[in-house]
Amino acid sequence: MLVFLFTAVICFHLLVLAGVVPSDIVWGGRILQRGELLRFEAVSIALNAGMAALAAAYAGWIPNRLSPRFFRTFFWILFFLFSLNTAGNLAARHSLETLLFTPLTALLALVSLRLARAASSAAGNTSAAGK
Repeated sequence: MLVFLFTAVICFHLLVLAGVVPSDIVWGGRILQRGELLRFEAVSIALNAGMAALAAAYAGWIPNRLSPRFFRTFFWILFFLFSLNTAGNLAARHSLETLLFTPLTALLALVSLRLARAASSAAGNTSAAGK
């Protein structure tokens, strides 16, 4: 599930860059310059791709030698990141951003919490990240 969600977020950000999705519904509606939007979107796409790759590695879809401790720490960091992001989405200027992305980031936080707890006892090669 986590890999799918990260992939969907990447697709969304690509649509923002292409102008299909209005840029005022991302980043709290606070980015006004095209150059700044490009930088924020590029960083977001790169981070989401990295998180998707690590979730896929945890699921066993990508061969890896990462320790269970690494995955546990990674998913705990994601849990805290998405929890803070959920709070930020509640304060967004655009109501569509609040309505769409608050539930998404809350779901990402809950899935990350579940995986952080599972990684504490797993060997790091489970399909939980891909479900």
